[in-house]
This record gives sequence, C-alpha cells and structure tokens, in this order.
Amino acid sequence: MSNETQELIKRLVSVLEKEKQLLLLGIKTGKEAEELEKVESEKIEVLSIIAQKDLEDFKGFEEELERARRLNEEVEVLLTANISFLENLFKELSEADGIVDKRA
Repeated sequence: MSNETQELIKRLVSVLEKEKQLLLLGIKTGKEAEELEKVESEKIEVLSIIAQKDLEDFKGFEEELERARRLNEEVEVLLTANISFLENLFKELSEADGIVDKRA
C-alpha cells in the first residue's frame, strides 16, 4: 500500500466532507461561495491525480474508497436539491413578475 495513494484518498474524503458541510449549511455569503469554489478546485485536482494512477495502486483501500463514493453520492443529492430549489425559486419569481418561462 502506497502512502501517496493513502494520502490522496484521505485528501479526497476530506474535500468531500468539506463540500457536503458547505452545501448543508447553505451559501449565505460570498465567503461560503468562495470556500465552495476552493473546495471544488481541490476536488478536481485530487481526482486528476487519482485518475493517473493504476487500479492496482488502490488495492487495500477499498473501505476508504467506498467512503469517498458514499460521500460523493451525498454531495450529488445535495447539489440536485439545491438546483431544484433555485429552479423553483426563479420560476416563482418569474411568474410573480409576469415573466413567462419560454421553456414551458
């Protein structure tokens, strides 16, 4: 088991946990939006490094990878919920202002 691989997986889990927490708390100020942007950039960086590794490098890390997979699924659910909320909000605002949604 490679220490580098282990550190990459730990870093990925940490980034996903940060992302989940930020999404749960909600974006209330520019500070949270900036933090989420940094977390997204770090996640992309870590995933890019991981993508360059061989599958064999991850043997022995199945539990950690499963944790990362579950966290990613939770983040995806939160992102979907946030998108749905924003779509509904804009739809209601458009209807309140008499603006017709041309997609409908």
